This record gives sequence, C-alpha cells and structure tokens, in this order.
Amino acid sequence: MAHAAGSLHRYGVASLVLLILLALVVLAFRRPDAPSAAGVQIVPLTFDGPGIANQFPQASPDGRYIVFQRCDKPGVSQSAAGKTVFTFKEGSDWDVYRMRVDGTERVRLTDSPEVEDEPTYSPDGRTIAYRAVRNGSSSLFLMDADGQNKRPLIADPNMDLKTPAFSPDGRQILFYGDGGKAGSHLFTVDLANRAMHQLTTGPFEDKHPQFLAEGAAVIFHSNRRGIEISLKGEAKRTPAMSIFSLTLGTGQIRPLLPDGGGELQDSRHSFVSRDGRFIVYHAQTFGADPQHAGRYRRMREDIYVTTRDGQRRVNVTEHDWRYFKHPSWSADGRGIYCVFNDKRGEDVWNVAYIDVTAALRQLM
Repeated sequence: MAHAAGSLHRYGVASLVLLILLALVVLAFRRPDAPSAAGVQIVPLTFDGPGIANQFPQASPDGRYIVFQRCDKPGVSQSAAGKTVFTFKEGSDWDVYRMRVDGTERVRLTDSPEVEDEPTYSPDGRTIAYRAVRNGSSSLFLMDADGQNKRPLIADPNMDLKTPAFSPDGRQILFYGDGGKAGSHLFTVDLANRAMHQLTTGPFEDKHPQFLAEGAAVIFHSNRRGIEISLKGEAKRTPAMSIFSLTLGTGQIRPLLPDGGGELQDSRHSFVSRDGRFIVYHAQTFGADPQHAGRYRRMREDIYVTTRDGQRRVNVTEHDWRYFKHPSWSADGRGIYCVFNDKRGEDVWNVAYIDVTAALRQLM
C-alpha cells in the first residue's frame, strides 16, 4: 500500500512538473508586446445583409453622432458556381451617412451618382470634410454637419485626393494624394488660402494620415518597410503596410510599431485618441500557406490599441472570430467605432462599437 501511495505521489509530482513546463512553453511563445483584452463587448450598430457595406465610421466631437460611408449599390457578378457575388470597389456608389451613436436615426448626407466617401469631422463638429469623385477624379469637399452647404475645397488633375483629416486647430486638412505609378504622398491644405504643401516624397505608398494631438507630427501607413508578400490565389505580390510617424518640424520619418515578433502583419488606418496618449489601428495577420511554398494566407484581421510610442499594444478583438477594420475613437476616449465582417463569404461590413477601457488599463 505504501509503495502504491508513493507511486501515486511521484506520478502527481511528475504531472504537476509537466503542467508547469507546458505553461512556461506557452508563455514563451506568447507575444509579450500584444496581450489580448479578454471580455471585450462588441456592440453592432448596423445590421445590413448581402449587397450593403459600411466603412470609415467616425464620432462627432460632442459624442452624439457617427458619420460613415455606405454603399447599397455594389457591383454584381456571378461566380463559377453560379452564386451572386457583390463587390464594393471605388467605382461603386458610396455616399456619406450620419446616425446617432446608438445606430438610430440614419440620414443620408450626400446623394450623387458618383462616389462620395471618407467623411471626417472638424474639431468643433460644425464641418465635415469628405472625398468626392467628379469626372473620374477624386477631390476634397466640405459640407456643414447636417449635409447642407456642400462646396469644393481642392482638386489636382494629376492625382486623386483621399482620406482628409483636420488639424487640431481646424485650420488645415491633412490628406494623401494618389499619383498612380508616381506613388502616394502626404499633403496639407490651408483652409484660409487653399495653399497645398507636400510632406512626403519618394517611391512609396504613404496613406491615411492623422495628426497627433498637438499637431507637431502625423502618423500614417506606408510600404516603407519594403516587405512584399505573395498571397494564396493572387498572382501579384502585395506590399505589407506598417504605421509610421512623421515629425513636421524636422521631416524625420520612423516606424511607429516594432517588428512583428515572428508574425507577418499588414497594419493600417491608425487613429489618434483625442488626448494623444493612445493610437488604434487594424492589422491583418498572415500565416504560411501549407500547400504553396512561399505563399501566405490571411489568418485574422484585428483591432489593436497601442501607446503613443508604439512600444506596448493590446489586441482588442483577439477572442472574436470576425474580421475588423477602420477603427476610430469615441468622443469620450473610452471606446472605438469600427466595421466588422462575419466571414460568411459575403463582402458585408457593419458598424460596431467596442469598449476598450480594459485595454487602456493594460497600457497605463
């Protein structure tokens, strides 16, 4: 009996040691810079089905409304299996909408047969800047917050102007110009005299800029890391984007995020909190395709919150199975608005709200 008890004791100790070793292995392979925010509640605000997509939601400074772009007239085609496929490309009929932050009282603010999208509020909430396509070329427009008094701001025949963002003092608008083969670069335009100033140059794709809170620097995503990936089912190599910061006084550009720590990620659409302490962005994570050497497949599309210096971050949506993108901050800085896709084979994106106070506590 004593021998049996001793064997059981040794077996129990060995099992305990094995469990400890397994736990240490898991901790060793877990990315220390990107913990997850467990228990995050994701609240859908729109409930659209196939044939409709919503993108780029942004809260008004007073916290009452959200503006976003919406398309209910996508391109339609048939798959090889005879299934109807909806595509939401730039040529689709996007318009700017506004709704309450609880998803009610949705109002269409633009109604042109051409594209009008990428809305953003001025700091005082009285004006909305947006992109409008006219005669095949995109330019920047302004309108009052209720959709009235639409007027052109600036256009350039040599490039498409996209993703406007106001400076903290409301006197300038930051945007990027897509010059096709000439690359995409960052610009500002002065609202008083319409003077345009170029911020970046070179053979790069610099996109979606946002001012930091004090206006002395901007963040943006770019292919400046020089990493390209071959995706499963796509013949052309795709540049992997990452988030960068640009100091306006010196012109210094540096990566905001550290290297992926073993993961291959494409990080985009960064947005600065109103107090300037945190940055939210979305990232696609890629894994090796086991059936095709040298190719990758999309694994996840998540929302991250990072400290201003980019050194510590939290994966807000790691425990959710859906795809997420286009995050922006709520007016009170406690949550984010974004769009999500349920991965059921349809290119349908709905607006959601996520409380990120738990993630912020992890970063403080």
